Amino acid sequence: MATYHANAGSKPRIAVAGVGALGLPVVLALLEASHPVTILTRSADQKKEGIPSDANVTYATVDYKSVDSLKEALKGHFGVVSTLNITSAGDQEPLIEAAILAGVTRFIPSEFGADSTNPNVQALPFYAAKLAIQKKLAEVSAESPGFTYTIVINGPFLDWCLDRAFLSIDLKKHSATIFNGGDRKFSVTTLANVAKAVVGIFAHVELTKNRIIHVHDAVLTQHGIIALAKRRDPSDWTLQHSSIEETKANALATFARGDPDELWGAISGMILTAVYGEGYGAEFTGRTQNEILGVPLLTEEELEEVIAVYQPN
Repeated sequence: MATYHANAGSKPRIAVAGVGALGLPVVLALLEASHPVTILTRSADQKKEGIPSDANVTYATVDYKSVDSLKEALKGHFGVVSTLNITSAGDQEPLIEAAILAGVTRFIPSEFGADSTNPNVQALPFYAAKLAIQKKLAEVSAESPGFTYTIVINGPFLDWCLDRAFLSIDLKKHSATIFNGGDRKFSVTTLANVAKAVVGIFAHVELTKNRIIHVHDAVLTQHGIIALAKRRDPSDWTLQHSSIEETKANALATFARGDPDELWGAISGMILTAVYGEGYGAEFTGRTQNEILGVPLLTEEELEEVIAVYQPN
């Protein structure tokens, strides 16, 4: 297994799987911290938009279903960060097996969302694949000395959700669907600060070894987001009220039908349930490792600035 000491002067090479909405800031944060990065890609067209031409960036074309292909690409790497997208995040077993065979020391799976340590979240069928990956990582780390993992739980990506009106808050249309009164508190983290947490894991490998960690930028409510938005744009809002229990029931029924065309709608409903439902552990106050990982909390003024990016000009 590769070894690494934070004060050794050189940073270990990290492989990143899935350079999309989260993968891109993760790569940029690792480069900023002087980590050499290998980008795993399915395509022979190896230049990714937003990635600088940098001597510390290399590309490896892989077959995510082939352990042999992945093993070859992962040789000489200290860590692997999986940011595979939400619908394929459960299909990481070949990547884990290849990482072990290649001598990788730290694996960070594509978790990055709701608090999957919470029993109510665990009962939502969308999270079954993530729980299976957690179980596998715990098992193989016990069987393979030197192979370790860290699971990151960060709540919704604040900026990504605002850009896509995913939290049922549409800043551009000044409209929202308010669930169960709109005062449920939930933790959020920007993509950049999730990436900062990933860098912090590799700076504190012993403190984060074989752990599930929580990070967040802030604790918000639906009404709180709208109030911050109104500071810069006092337009009237159109608010509809809905029941998160009804959303959950519809999502479960849709998911059970197994229609691929309806899958995203079902997943979205379950994610909203994990954010707005009572008893889903969506607020992480008192459970975060922000200080260890170097992730600062956002002030109200900073939150206002994040929201303003997605408001009408």
